[in-house]
Amino acid sequence: MKNQRSTFLLSLAGTAALIIAAVVLVLSGPGRPWAFPKPGTKIPGQLPVAEQPQQPASMSWNPDSLVVTLSPGESKREGVGVRYWDRNTPPPVLQVPPALAPFVTVTRGLIGIVPGGKWIEYDFDILVTVASGIPFQTLSGSLTGSGVRPLPITLNIWPGATLEGYGSGVGFGYPPGWNLSVDGPLAFVYDSTATTPENDLVDPPAITVKLLPAAATLSLEEFIANYDGGWYSRYETLTKRPIGGLPALLVSDSELSPPYAVFVAIPGGVLFATAGATEFDQLLLVLNSMHFNASR
Repeated sequence: MKNQRSTFLLSLAGTAALIIAAVVLVLSGPGRPWAFPKPGTKIPGQLPVAEQPQQPASMSWNPDSLVVTLSPGESKREGVGVRYWDRNTPPPVLQVPPALAPFVTVTRGLIGIVPGGKWIEYDFDILVTVASGIPFQTLSGSLTGSGVRPLPITLNIWPGATLEGYGSGVGFGYPPGWNLSVDGPLAFVYDSTATTPENDLVDPPAITVKLLPAAATLSLEEFIANYDGGWYSRYETLTKRPIGGLPALLVSDSELSPPYAVFVAIPGGVLFATAGATEFDQLLLVLNSMHFNASR
């Protein structure tokens, strides 16, 4: 009797072992060792707790950087915002870097709850002022604060010029050391390094800025289609890009001359600007420094 009972128990234990082995085989998958995963082993399709996606404490600034170009005696306001996932997060206290402290003042503005109630957004008003007599230079630094990512700021202090014509006035800055020629509604900006020593001739202007009359009923697309025989409507790329808060169109084509041109809808007409192949970045800085009919 004892032998029959022992035989039955051994048979039952063997069957249980086979069942356990089969379960392990199914869980392990083909080609894997027949063993349970050790503690801490990464299971396919799952992330360890430490690697689970986490909501960031703060989002990026909007915009994520600032470039301000002013002439001595001018000022400009810029608005920036930062969002937090946690609605209970207090607003950051921002610190202005020493290099920018004489020029930059930061004031906290509106507080907004993002639709859906998941985020809170703090807006800041940044006033940049350059006093008269300040030498031309470029200054850089970042606004910093506890719990917030740095906000890079670049301040270009450049010489300035004004164009007048067709009922409009446009002020703008240009790189220090470059040469400027203004004739009413037309301005040429020359790179001072682009000279020909043999005959002391200056190369074509790096940047051209011109005021043009335009009917208020014409769109920029219609103006471009008719201006200069429709030349700029042939360009490969046309991009809408606001300049100074005004509608603007940028056209570009490396096979045509000039390779870059910008049309900005201004009160009373159109501002037309061009740049050579290597001066596009400078052109954007000049355009972003522009102010129309009144000081910024």
